[in-house]
Amino acid sequence: MSSTRAVVSNCWLALYANRIEAGLSPASVAHLHTVVHTRSLRRKGGISRSGTQPRLVKPPRVSRHAMTALTPDQVGLFLNAVRGDRLEALYVAAVTTGMRQGELLALRWSDVDLEGRAVRVRATLVETKSAFEFPEPKTARSRRQISLTLVAATALRRHRAAQIEERLRAGAAWTDHDLVFASGVREPLDGSNILRRSFYPLLAGANLPHVRFHDLRHSAATLMLSRGVPLKIVSEILGHSQISITADTYMHVTPGMQRKAAAALDNVFGNCDLAVSPAAGTARPLIGHSG
Repeated sequence: MSSTRAVVSNCWLALYANRIEAGLSPASVAHLHTVVHTRSLRRKGGISRSGTQPRLVKPPRVSRHAMTALTPDQVGLFLNAVRGDRLEALYVAAVTTGMRQGELLALRWSDVDLEGRAVRVRATLVETKSAFEFPEPKTARSRRQISLTLVAATALRRHRAAQIEERLRAGAAWTDHDLVFASGVREPLDGSNILRRSFYPLLAGANLPHVRFHDLRHSAATLMLSRGVPLKIVSEILGHSQISITADTYMHVTPGMQRKAAAALDNVFGNCDLAVSPAAGTARPLIGHSG
Protein backbone atom coordinates (compact mmCIF):
# COMPACT_ATOMS: atom_id res chain seq x y z
CA MET A 1 0.00 0.00 0.00
CA SER A 2 2.80 2.42 0.88
CA SER A 3 4.44 1.92 -2.52
CA THR A 4 1.12 2.59 -4.25
CA ARG A 5 0.66 5.76 -2.27
CA ALA A 6 4.18 6.88 -3.18
CA VAL A 7 3.52 6.35 -6.88
CA VAL A 8 0.21 8.21 -6.75
CA SER A 9 1.76 11.02 -4.70
CA ASN A 10 4.49 11.41 -7.31
CA CYS A 11 1.82 11.61 -10.00
CA TRP A 12 0.05 14.42 -8.17
CA LEU A 13 3.32 16.26 -7.63
CA ALA A 14 4.16 15.89 -11.32
CA LEU A 15 0.75 17.32 -12.21
CA TYR A 16 1.27 20.32 -9.93
CA ALA A 17 4.74 20.95 -11.38
CA ASN A 18 3.33 20.74 -14.92
CA ARG A 19 0.59 23.25 -14.15
CA ILE A 20 3.07 25.71 -12.64
CA GLU A 21 5.33 25.33 -15.67
CA ALA A 22 2.30 26.06 -17.87
CA GLY A 23 1.95 29.41 -16.15
CA LEU A 24 -0.40 28.81 -13.22
CA SER A 25 0.62 30.46 -9.99
CA PRO A 26 1.30 28.33 -6.91
CA ALA A 27 -1.85 29.85 -5.39
CA SER A 28 -3.93 28.65 -8.35
CA VAL A 29 -2.45 25.15 -8.16
CA ALA A 30 -3.07 25.08 -4.41
CA HIS A 31 -6.69 25.99 -5.17
CA LEU A 32 -6.82 23.14 -7.71
CA HIS A 33 -5.53 20.80 -5.02
CA THR A 34 -8.30 21.90 -2.65
CA VAL A 35 -11.05 21.60 -5.26
CA VAL A 36 -9.99 18.11 -6.38
CA HIS A 37 -9.69 16.94 -2.77
CA THR A 38 -13.09 18.35 -1.81
CA ARG A 39 -14.84 16.75 -4.80
CA SER A 40 -13.13 13.45 -4.07
CA LEU A 41 -14.34 13.48 -0.47
CA ARG A 42 -17.89 14.23 -1.59
CA ARG A 43 -17.85 11.26 -3.96
CA LYS A 44 -16.56 9.03 -1.17
CA GLY A 45 -19.19 10.36 1.21
CA GLY A 46 -16.74 11.48 3.85
CA ILE A 47 -13.11 11.48 4.86
CA SER A 48 -10.97 9.08 2.86
CA ARG A 49 -7.45 7.93 3.56
CA SER A 50 -7.01 6.25 0.21
CA GLY A 51 -3.62 6.77 -1.35
CA THR A 52 -5.32 7.95 -4.52
CA GLN A 53 -6.54 11.08 -2.76
CA PRO A 54 -4.57 14.31 -3.23
CA ARG A 55 -5.08 15.06 0.48
CA LEU A 56 -1.98 12.95 1.21
CA VAL A 57 0.10 15.16 -1.04
CA LYS A 58 1.23 18.57 0.12
CA PRO A 59 -0.06 21.28 -2.22
CA PRO A 60 2.45 23.77 -3.65
CA ARG A 61 3.55 26.37 -1.15
CA VAL A 62 1.72 29.62 -1.83
CA SER A 63 4.55 32.06 -2.25
CA ARG A 64 5.26 35.05 -4.42
CA HIS A 65 6.79 33.84 -7.68
CA ALA A 66 9.89 35.69 -8.74
CA MET A 67 8.46 38.15 -11.23
CA THR A 68 10.31 38.70 -14.49
CA ALA A 69 9.45 41.59 -16.77
CA LEU A 70 10.99 42.13 -20.17
CA THR A 71 12.70 45.48 -20.65
CA PRO A 72 11.42 47.86 -23.35
CA ASP A 73 14.28 46.76 -25.63
CA GLN A 74 13.48 43.11 -24.99
CA VAL A 75 9.81 43.70 -25.74
CA GLY A 76 10.89 45.22 -29.05
CA LEU A 77 13.00 42.14 -29.83
CA PHE A 78 10.10 39.90 -28.85
CA LEU A 79 7.65 41.71 -31.13
CA ASN A 80 10.13 41.41 -34.00
CA ALA A 81 10.58 37.70 -33.26
CA VAL A 82 6.83 36.94 -33.36
CA ARG A 83 6.17 38.92 -36.53
CA GLY A 84 4.59 36.64 -39.09
CA ASP A 85 4.01 33.82 -36.58
CA ARG A 86 0.56 32.22 -36.63
CA LEU A 87 0.07 33.37 -33.02
CA GLU A 88 1.62 36.81 -33.47
CA ALA A 89 -1.61 38.56 -32.44
CA LEU A 90 -1.80 36.45 -29.27
CA TYR A 91 1.65 37.54 -28.14
CA VAL A 92 1.12 41.17 -29.15
CA ALA A 93 -2.17 41.28 -27.24
CA ALA A 94 -0.56 39.65 -24.20
CA VAL A 95 2.32 42.11 -23.92
CA THR A 96 0.18 45.19 -24.66
CA THR A 97 -3.00 44.46 -22.68
CA GLY A 98 -1.63 42.41 -19.77
CA MET A 99 -4.44 39.87 -20.22
CA ARG A 100 -3.98 36.44 -18.66
CA GLN A 101 -3.35 33.48 -20.94
CA GLY A 102 -6.72 31.93 -20.08
CA GLU A 103 -8.50 35.21 -20.84
CA LEU A 104 -6.81 35.49 -24.22
CA LEU A 105 -7.57 31.89 -25.19
CA ALA A 106 -11.23 32.39 -24.23
CA LEU A 107 -11.56 35.62 -26.20
CA ARG A 108 -14.26 35.59 -28.88
CA TRP A 109 -14.60 37.86 -31.87
CA SER A 110 -17.95 39.01 -30.51
CA ASP A 111 -15.98 40.57 -27.64
CA VAL A 112 -13.52 42.36 -29.96
CA ASP A 113 -14.25 45.82 -31.36
CA LEU A 114 -11.54 46.48 -33.93
CA GLU A 115 -13.07 49.77 -35.02
CA GLY A 116 -13.28 51.07 -31.47
CA ARG A 117 -10.00 49.33 -30.56
CA ALA A 118 -11.27 47.56 -27.44
CA VAL A 119 -11.83 44.05 -26.09
CA ARG A 120 -14.18 42.80 -23.39
CA VAL A 121 -12.92 40.15 -20.98
CA ARG A 122 -15.91 37.96 -20.15
CA ALA A 123 -14.49 34.45 -19.78
CA THR A 124 -11.36 32.43 -19.15
CA LEU A 125 -10.35 29.11 -20.68
CA VAL A 126 -10.06 26.24 -18.21
CA GLU A 127 -8.91 22.80 -19.29
CA THR A 128 -10.55 19.95 -17.38
CA LYS A 129 -9.83 16.25 -17.64
CA SER A 130 -12.47 15.72 -20.30
CA ALA A 131 -13.04 19.08 -21.99
CA PHE A 132 -12.42 22.80 -22.21
CA GLU A 133 -14.66 25.12 -20.22
CA PHE A 134 -15.23 28.87 -20.40
CA PRO A 135 -16.32 30.09 -16.96
CA GLU A 136 -16.73 33.76 -16.19
CA PRO A 137 -13.81 35.46 -14.41
CA LYS A 138 -13.91 35.01 -10.65
CA THR A 139 -14.30 38.69 -9.74
CA ALA A 140 -16.26 41.62 -11.09
CA ARG A 141 -13.02 43.54 -11.65
CA SER A 142 -11.76 40.73 -13.88
CA ARG A 143 -14.80 41.22 -16.14
CA ARG A 144 -13.57 44.36 -17.83
CA GLN A 145 -13.04 46.29 -21.05
CA ILE A 146 -9.51 47.04 -22.25
CA SER A 147 -8.50 49.58 -24.87
CA LEU A 148 -6.23 48.20 -27.58
CA THR A 149 -3.03 49.79 -28.74
CA LEU A 150 -2.73 50.48 -32.46
CA VAL A 151 -0.14 47.71 -32.81
CA ALA A 152 -2.47 45.20 -31.13
CA ALA A 153 -5.48 46.20 -33.24
CA THR A 154 -3.38 45.92 -36.40
CA ALA A 155 -2.11 42.46 -35.42
CA LEU A 156 -5.66 41.32 -34.70
CA ARG A 157 -6.85 42.56 -38.09
CA ARG A 158 -4.16 40.52 -39.82
CA HIS A 159 -5.03 37.55 -37.63
CA ARG A 160 -8.70 37.85 -38.59
CA ALA A 161 -7.86 37.88 -42.30
CA ALA A 162 -5.62 34.81 -41.94
CA GLN A 163 -8.35 33.04 -39.98
CA ILE A 164 -10.87 33.59 -42.76
CA GLU A 165 -8.45 31.95 -45.21
CA GLU A 166 -8.03 29.02 -42.81
CA ARG A 167 -11.79 28.62 -42.66
CA LEU A 168 -12.05 28.43 -46.44
CA ARG A 169 -9.34 25.76 -46.57
CA ALA A 170 -10.84 23.71 -43.72
CA GLY A 171 -14.29 23.54 -45.27
CA ALA A 172 -16.64 21.14 -43.48
CA ALA A 173 -13.98 20.34 -40.85
CA TRP A 174 -14.33 23.83 -39.45
CA THR A 175 -15.91 24.07 -35.99
CA ASP A 176 -16.92 27.65 -35.32
CA HIS A 177 -16.66 28.60 -31.65
CA ASP A 178 -16.04 32.25 -32.59
CA LEU A 179 -12.69 31.99 -30.79
CA VAL A 180 -10.05 34.54 -31.69
CA PHE A 181 -7.17 32.17 -30.88
CA ALA A 182 -7.73 28.51 -31.66
CA SER A 183 -6.40 25.52 -33.58
CA GLY A 184 -6.60 25.11 -37.33
CA VAL A 185 -10.12 23.73 -37.05
CA ARG A 186 -11.12 26.32 -34.47
CA GLU A 187 -10.89 24.12 -31.39
CA PRO A 188 -9.52 25.78 -28.22
CA LEU A 189 -5.74 25.96 -27.95
CA ASP A 190 -3.86 24.08 -25.25
CA GLY A 191 -1.76 26.47 -23.17
CA SER A 192 0.99 23.92 -22.54
CA ASN A 193 1.35 23.19 -26.25
CA ILE A 194 1.69 26.91 -26.96
CA LEU A 195 4.62 27.10 -24.57
CA ARG A 196 6.48 24.07 -25.88
CA ARG A 197 5.85 24.44 -29.60
CA SER A 198 5.77 28.20 -30.05
CA PHE A 199 6.50 30.53 -27.13
CA TYR A 200 9.73 29.04 -25.77
CA PRO A 201 11.24 28.47 -29.25
CA LEU A 202 10.48 32.08 -30.18
CA LEU A 203 12.20 33.33 -27.02
CA ALA A 204 15.24 31.15 -27.68
CA GLY A 205 15.43 32.24 -31.31
CA ALA A 206 15.53 35.89 -30.23
CA ASN A 207 18.09 35.23 -27.44
CA LEU A 208 15.58 36.39 -24.87
CA PRO A 209 15.28 35.14 -21.26
CA HIS A 210 13.27 31.96 -20.67
CA VAL A 211 10.30 33.74 -19.12
CA ARG A 212 6.80 32.44 -18.43
CA PHE A 213 3.86 33.42 -20.61
CA HIS A 214 2.47 35.11 -17.50
CA ASP A 215 5.53 37.36 -17.47
CA LEU A 216 4.21 39.06 -20.59
CA ARG A 217 1.44 40.33 -18.30
CA HIS A 218 4.07 41.58 -15.86
CA SER A 219 5.96 43.21 -18.74
CA ALA A 220 2.84 45.06 -19.89
CA ALA A 221 2.12 46.34 -16.38
CA THR A 222 5.73 47.39 -15.78
CA LEU A 223 5.88 49.25 -19.08
CA MET A 224 2.64 51.10 -18.33
CA LEU A 225 3.71 52.09 -14.83
CA SER A 226 7.19 53.17 -15.94
CA ARG A 227 5.58 55.40 -18.58
CA GLY A 228 3.50 57.18 -15.95
CA VAL A 229 0.15 55.41 -16.34
CA PRO A 230 -1.62 55.84 -12.96
CA LEU A 231 -1.57 52.81 -10.69
CA LYS A 232 -5.38 52.76 -10.50
CA ILE A 233 -5.69 52.57 -14.30
CA VAL A 234 -3.11 49.77 -14.52
CA SER A 235 -4.99 47.89 -11.80
CA GLU A 236 -8.23 48.21 -13.78
CA ILE A 237 -6.54 47.02 -16.99
CA LEU A 238 -5.08 43.98 -15.23
CA GLY A 239 -8.40 43.17 -13.58
CA HIS A 240 -7.02 43.05 -10.05
CA SER A 241 -9.70 42.86 -7.38
CA GLN A 242 -7.91 45.50 -5.28
CA ILE A 243 -5.45 48.24 -6.19
CA SER A 244 -3.27 47.06 -3.30
CA ILE A 245 -2.56 43.85 -5.25
CA THR A 246 -1.15 45.91 -8.10
CA ALA A 247 0.86 48.09 -5.73
CA ASP A 248 2.33 45.10 -3.88
CA THR A 249 3.17 43.22 -7.07
CA TYR A 250 4.86 46.17 -8.77
CA MET A 251 6.38 47.96 -5.81
CA HIS A 252 9.75 47.77 -7.58
CA VAL A 253 8.38 50.14 -10.23
CA THR A 254 6.77 52.67 -7.91
CA PRO A 255 10.03 54.26 -6.60
CA GLY A 256 10.68 55.56 -10.10
CA MET A 257 7.12 56.87 -10.24
CA GLN A 258 7.67 58.67 -6.94
CA ARG A 259 10.85 60.29 -8.26
CA LYS A 260 8.91 61.47 -11.30
CA ALA A 261 6.26 62.90 -8.96
CA ALA A 262 8.93 64.75 -6.99
CA ALA A 263 10.43 66.08 -10.23
CA ALA A 264 6.98 67.26 -11.32
CA LEU A 265 6.58 69.15 -8.04
CA ASP A 266 10.04 70.65 -8.54
CA ASN A 267 8.76 72.07 -11.81
CA VAL A 268 5.82 73.59 -9.95
CA PHE A 269 7.87 75.11 -7.15
CA GLY A 270 11.00 75.78 -9.16
CA ASN A 271 10.33 79.52 -9.36
CA CYS A 272 9.66 79.91 -5.65
CA ASP A 273 12.22 82.04 -3.78
CA LEU A 274 13.66 79.66 -1.19
CA ALA A 275 16.69 80.02 1.02
CA VAL A 276 18.56 77.01 2.38
CA SER A 277 20.07 77.22 5.82
CA PRO A 278 23.61 75.77 5.57
CA ALA A 279 23.52 74.70 9.20
CA ALA A 280 20.18 72.96 9.21
CA GLY A 281 20.15 71.99 5.53
CA THR A 282 16.51 73.01 5.34
CA ALA A 283 14.70 75.36 3.04
CA ARG A 284 12.73 78.31 4.39
CA PRO A 285 10.65 80.80 2.40
CA LEU A 286 12.08 84.30 2.06
CA ILE A 287 8.61 85.79 1.70
CA GLY A 288 7.92 87.88 4.76
CA HIS A 289 11.39 87.18 6.20
CA SER A 290 12.72 90.14 8.21
CA GLY A 291 16.33 89.02 8.24
